[in-house]
Amino acid sequence: AVTEKLESLHTQAAKVYRDMWLFLGRAAHQIKTPLTAMQATLDVLLRKERSKEELLAGLEDVRAATTLLAVLTKKLILSARISYQETPQKEIIELHDFFSELIYLFRSQADENGVSVELPSKDSMKVIGNKVLMADIFGNLLENAIIYSPRANGAKVKLSWEHLGAFVFIQMSDEGLGFPKEVVASLFEPFIRGDEREVAGSGLGLSIAKKSTDLLNGEIELKESTRRGSKILVKLPFAE
Repeated sequence: AVTEKLESLHTQAAKVYRDMWLFLGRAAHQIKTPLTAMQATLDVLLRKERSKEELLAGLEDVRAATTLLAVLTKKLILSARISYQETPQKEIIELHDFFSELIYLFRSQADENGVSVELPSKDSMKVIGNKVLMADIFGNLLENAIIYSPRANGAKVKLSWEHLGAFVFIQMSDEGLGFPKEVVASLFEPFIRGDEREVAGSGLGLSIAKKSTDLLNGEIELKESTRRGSKILVKLPFAE
């Protein structure tokens, strides 16, 4: 029995070790991309005398790369923090108020992409959660839904929720192209991208959402994904 227990612990430790190096390798690869772009742009700009217009265009490219690097760094730090965070302090959160505040933060991005975000009519529903972790969950989901919605006026992101037993089921649906079949099984793992053809990203958002949901004793799953849109369901404890 002792030998079997030691073998089991050794297997678990080996998996953690492999996962750690896989995470570090993928993180280094993600960081390398914007750094390489910045270096290449600066090398071109410094190779010979450039016009003001060429310099400005080059600086815009560098700014875009540094923005991507800053976002990636922020999410790496957040991912590491969540991975080793102890049980968070719980509080009762009213969903309509929470989502109204969250949507307000994304209003400019939604307007720029021609996307409207719809909440159900005022319905007092409460969950046992944590505002910071819930912002991590639904902020990442909302950002993805807005980014991958069709860039045309009229695209909608819809939020809904219902109480079933001890949980509240919160669903976010969009009108994007859905997730490629080959990534669905590993969608909530770090550095898995839904679709790299549209926009650059870190591939960390959904894994952060999954870790945050786990910390709140909830669940998250991809409910539906087609060429007409996706539905993601988050289950959180109901508050009386």
